[in-house]
Amino acid sequence: VFFNKKKKALEDFSLNGEMKTKPYKHQYDMTKLITRDKKCLIFGGVGTGKSKAAIDAVTFLSNKVKKVLVVSPFSIMWNFGAEIKTHSHFDYTIIFGSLEKRKQLIADSQTVFDIINYEILDKMKKDIEKKRYDMIIFDEIHYCKSRQSNRSKASQDISKDINIRVGLTGTIISNSYEDLFMPYKIIDETVFGPHFTKFKERYFITANWSGYDETIGYKNEEELKRLVASNSIKFEIRDVIDNLPKEQNIIKTVNLNNKSKRIYRDLKNHMVAEHGKGEIVASNVLERLIRFSQITSGYLVDKENGLTEDIGTDKLDVLKETLFDIKEKTVIFCRFTRSIDRVAKLCEELGKSYYIYDGRTKEKDLYLRFNTDDTQVWIAQLQKSEGYSLPNAQYCIFYELDYSRKNHIQSRGRILRASGSKHNCIFYMYMIARNTIDEAIYNALKEKDFRSKEALEFVIGDRKSTRLNSS
Repeated sequence: VFFNKKKKALEDFSLNGEMKTKPYKHQYDMTKLITRDKKCLIFGGVGTGKSKAAIDAVTFLSNKVKKVLVVSPFSIMWNFGAEIKTHSHFDYTIIFGSLEKRKQLIADSQTVFDIINYEILDKMKKDIEKKRYDMIIFDEIHYCKSRQSNRSKASQDISKDINIRVGLTGTIISNSYEDLFMPYKIIDETVFGPHFTKFKERYFITANWSGYDETIGYKNEEELKRLVASNSIKFEIRDVIDNLPKEQNIIKTVNLNNKSKRIYRDLKNHMVAEHGKGEIVASNVLERLIRFSQITSGYLVDKENGLTEDIGTDKLDVLKETLFDIKEKTVIFCRFTRSIDRVAKLCEELGKSYYIYDGRTKEKDLYLRFNTDDTQVWIAQLQKSEGYSLPNAQYCIFYELDYSRKNHIQSRGRILRASGSKHNCIFYMYMIARNTIDEAIYNALKEKDFRSKEALEFVIGDRKSTRLNSS
């Protein structure tokens, strides 16, 4: 019911003018929502083309909008610039370099779009405020879910006097409803009000354990869903694109060698394990989980002694067998830099050309070369899986996983794009070591995040919902 109401309202709103590139119907709806509401959030699944919709909105708002600030993660600033070039006739300036250089760039910029990264906002608030931007676009606004972070506080400060505010994300909720509060406060604080304590009292059920409040459930969820829907819209890629390729998940089982099994078992039982160069200690649970993942990938990192020891090639051997039979473009995601380097060396042994995309990569639009040249393998860091597309790849291999559902969804979305694929079927392969943490992580990521799903199921919703008192 809410979905149909929102769609009907958008259908009754028309736009006059032409876009440089033709949008899909859902992208047109996104653009209409931005143009109509001015303060809104776009919940678009990976590959749905959210950035194009926001760029197109600037075209239709050109009589009101002369200067636009785009805020994004550093690694994808150049990608957003490429989207501007593709989908509009506007020019843009990337604000990067030393702090002084950034300040000079933003002061001198005469382009319609300025693109800056979240991490530098708190150091440039005054410089940004002097520009008096007409519109601000927060790409991947889930980066602002933490109320305590400098980026979130700075985002709120710089946007409060900007009339047109847009938040783009595919993963607004990662952990709990708390993730909603700060993005909504940045975009339009009248939705949930300015005070988190009131928000928490209204929607959270808590219990006090040894002096600490712990969330044990939620209340007034129907109202919360209506409020989420009051200034947002949501699309998943398979709901809006008919000609997407089929997806097939394949598990590649890895059997660890006896040495790796022994070290894994000892670390699991005693939080310490002996190895060839001494012993490795995991002083807390989080560190132990990281060590488990490294062991399944065939090496140990001894932080105390600054040593790294290879203890096996079991996972590499399975990857070698897999890559040997693949002729099409392939994407491989790794969690650790050490693994990226080992996979790169394996590609060299197999005679396969490759690019590495991680924190060490200087060429931020390297993916454009991969999409147009004959390079066979894209080796990327799992944590840097946002903001670019690789639609020509047919295989996506997860050499390692972490517990982040966001990273998992984003990385899968690199090869499943609204722009289409030349393949009828794409394959997701998972390297999973038997009876290890690999299985636990994979199973956790398989489970649907029902809380997130329920929170967003009314996002095409009723705008007549009563908003919280902002006083």
